Amino acid sequence: MDCKLAMRLLPGAIIFDFDGTLVDSEKITFQLAVPIITRYVGRDFTEEELNSIKGKVWKNAFKKWLPDDHENLYQEIVDNWREVDPVLPLYPEVRKMLNHLHGKGIPMAIASSRERNLISRDLERHSIDGYFETVVGQEDTVRHKPDPDPLLLAADSMDVKKEDCIYIGDQPWDILASKAAGMISGAAIWGEGVLESLSPAGPDFVFRSPDDIAYSLFDGDPYRRDYFGAGT
Repeated sequence: MDCKLAMRLLPGAIIFDFDGTLVDSEKITFQLAVPIITRYVGRDFTEEELNSIKGKVWKNAFKKWLPDDHENLYQEIVDNWREVDPVLPLYPEVRKMLNHLHGKGIPMAIASSRERNLISRDLERHSIDGYFETVVGQEDTVRHKPDPDPLLLAADSMDVKKEDCIYIGDQPWDILASKAAGMISGAAIWGEGVLESLSPAGPDFVFRSPDDIAYSLFDGDPYRRDYFGAGT
């Protein structure tokens, strides 16, 4: 077991993705959005097509379907979301994990493709907003994941070196963004994350539950990429 990687994290910080990592949002999001997308585009979508936009800035992702009307489509989805105002549930163990890490004095942040005000509202609803030093949303950077800009902004806002940060997310582009940022990468596979799709991106850590994060990084026995079958 190589504990050096875990040890170097102790003076650093953890940056989390939001949707599909901290909150169980994808099912609710697609239930509200797919009827609108279908109406605009005029056809049904395959599961592969819908999966391709998970964790991405939808306004940009819609360009390939509606080059001239993608902004109107996105705005209608956002307006509908605000009207329905769904409460996004935390994944089990997330609150306990955040409380544990906060108690250890570990700086934490969020870097997400969702709008910052929507993220902040959900954090406040669950009374976990005080755990995070900063929230980076889609409006805060021009480039988005898998580009590293949101992650680098989060690290800079916390005044933490990028190489001392780990970014944890549930999609391959989360891992790619981590690598592009020069950060340690962690794959979350308790929610929307699928081991088979995350494996080619080569995450440094694989976390099967939120408990694994607190235990693996700071209390020993890390769930490393060996979990993919590449090592012991």
